[in-house]
Amino acid sequence: MIKRIVFLLCLSLVIAFAAGCDKRPFMPTPNLYLNDGDNPFTDVPPALQNNKVDVLYVTDRAPLESTSDSVMYGHKRSTSMAFGSCIVEIGKDVSWDTLVKNSLTNNRTVSLGLSVKQTTELARFPSTPLPVISSDKGVTFDPKSVLLQKQTAAALQREVAKRLEPEKCKEAFVYIHGFNNTFDDSVFVAAELWHFMGRHGLPIVYSWPAKESWFGYGYDRESSEFTVFHFKQFLKALAGTEGLDKIHILAHSRGTGVAASSFRELVIASEAWGQQDNNAADSPGKSARAVLNKIGNVVLAAADIDMEVASQRLSAEKAFMGAERVTIYLSHEDKALNLAAWLFESIARLGELSLQLFIQGDIKTLETIDRIDFIDARVDTGFLGHAYFHSSPAVSSDLILLLRDNLAPGQGRPLTRDDNSTRYWSIAKDYPYVTGD
Repeated sequence: MIKRIVFLLCLSLVIAFAAGCDKRPFMPTPNLYLNDGDNPFTDVPPALQNNKVDVLYVTDRAPLESTSDSVMYGHKRSTSMAFGSCIVEIGKDVSWDTLVKNSLTNNRTVSLGLSVKQTTELARFPSTPLPVISSDKGVTFDPKSVLLQKQTAAALQREVAKRLEPEKCKEAFVYIHGFNNTFDDSVFVAAELWHFMGRHGLPIVYSWPAKESWFGYGYDRESSEFTVFHFKQFLKALAGTEGLDKIHILAHSRGTGVAASSFRELVIASEAWGQQDNNAADSPGKSARAVLNKIGNVVLAAADIDMEVASQRLSAEKAFMGAERVTIYLSHEDKALNLAAWLFESIARLGELSLQLFIQGDIKTLETIDRIDFIDARVDTGFLGHAYFHSSPAVSSDLILLLRDNLAPGQGRPLTRDDNSTRYWSIAKDYPYVTGD
């Protein structure tokens, strides 16, 4: 108990210090676009050339009471999952040309603060678990609830298909936030990353019920377990969208636990189905296999997962074998993960591994999976050091090359590979123009 109190006090001091500046600034320009580098905005369709980003959201946060026509979501859990549209504005009445100019430099001439203009809930799935009916044939789910669930999934698929129609890239990029994030926090990150990807593909945020609280870590850990079924439900609906080629997933902090648990369960269901009659209709295993067939990149940034647990769950149970590539960004300067490791008496959290721990620890077994890469962010991660995947211009550059261009380490992504490992790479602060320490 004393240890937990000390942990919460330390974490509150860290977060309080980090929160001393504006909480809604636009992320720094990735190094990739500086020094006359790449310009990702040359091929943006005219309809998207403005300072607004329409983020498709999926959430099992309970809505708050509101007198406005814009819905708001808090931290309480909802047994029903909803989806909708959230319009994020970059700057205040900023023209497209001005936004592009200021997105390609560190010397911005206008403020590009982020704000939510409108949040519209489009549909809501029935509450889970679905009610059951007992009969002579056994126990089954209520047919009306099953039908409503299918109809809502179809509505989500139509919305995704509509948004993909004008896009050249028929891929979805799903962001799962971490600890101590509000609904707005999650859509802001999704919006700015998609903007810097050249507004490429379809941005989706999965926002689970986390608290914006210094002392909400325990609640958030429980919520990250609560949301796993809904996240799988969402993925199954998304994967069934006609015309969708790939699903890429970026998970941060406790959101990595949501992704890891979900993929573990999908792989188990898919393998069990593969050993049975593959013609079985509407089986959980069949829908799980359909999801895994669509998964492209899975990115775990600052993963708040015990290293030894990760070794068993991700490696022993092949949790990410359904993905084409898994990338794990880590930093031993991550103070939030340092505190979590101390509280839970971990050797380390997955997202804070150093090379020495990587080589000597149980996580070494993960290296045998040829689709997993570890990226050591040897950059200035700031005081808290937990959000470097988008706050560091070097790391965000690598993330863009990975997600937008689907490039492998060392093949278009000039990372430095350590001589002692085939899967462990490092990234320097001047990346992609300078690599190494």
